[in-house]
Amino acid sequence: MRRKKVDPCAVVCLLLLHMRLLLLACLLLLLLCVVHSKAASLPGMATRRRYTESNRLRGGVEPQQSPLQVSVVSWNMAEKAPTEDACSFIKLHQSDDIVVFGIQECEDIRPRRNEGHRSRKWRSLQSRLLGRSFRCMARHKMGGLLIAVYVKKSVMKEVEGLQVLDVACGVGNVLSNKGAVSVVLRIRDKTIAFINSHLAAHQKYVSDITFLIQDVLNFNR
Repeated sequence: MRRKKVDPCAVVCLLLLHMRLLLLACLLLLLLCVVHSKAASLPGMATRRRYTESNRLRGGVEPQQSPLQVSVVSWNMAEKAPTEDACSFIKLHQSDDIVVFGIQECEDIRPRRNEGHRSRKWRSLQSRLLGRSFRCMARHKMGGLLIAVYVKKSVMKEVEGLQVLDVACGVGNVLSNKGAVSVVLRIRDKTIAFINSHLAAHQKYVSDITFLIQDVLNFNR
């Protein structure tokens, strides 16, 4: 049997091709090592790695933020102007982070073009007694219902959004003598709905009140 003659040039070319491929693979591996070492030395990556390690040592518990102190005030003014002495309790809430005021019967429900004098006085007392460390983030009025949300300036940057709503529950669900006003606040990835309502009184209206409460809650969803 005649043995096939091998061309030496072809063998050399094949060896050179394999050597080039091997060299290219080594260069790629070296490049990946350099990129990985640079990425690991970046401040953000190092911080994230340290946080992950410390988080693991603590059993996976993330750093806790200080809890927010929230106060809610509800007051039926019976269509009487508030006095400064009667409102002195507001100063007790200066250490809180969020203060919500829900007022009923601040004004009568007759149509008016401008804000009533009782409402203006109450708004002035709120701001003055809480102090300059607070900012009114939301205020809404419907008939004799008022709601105002004050947030301390140091936590204002944590507020992600807010929305004001109202629903009339008077005659025919049109008149605003009964109903609710609401402020929906989004803060620290949580949604809080503050609802100030003024519904029918007395035991005989319990079934109506239950229906109206459900109507208000459905409206705020």
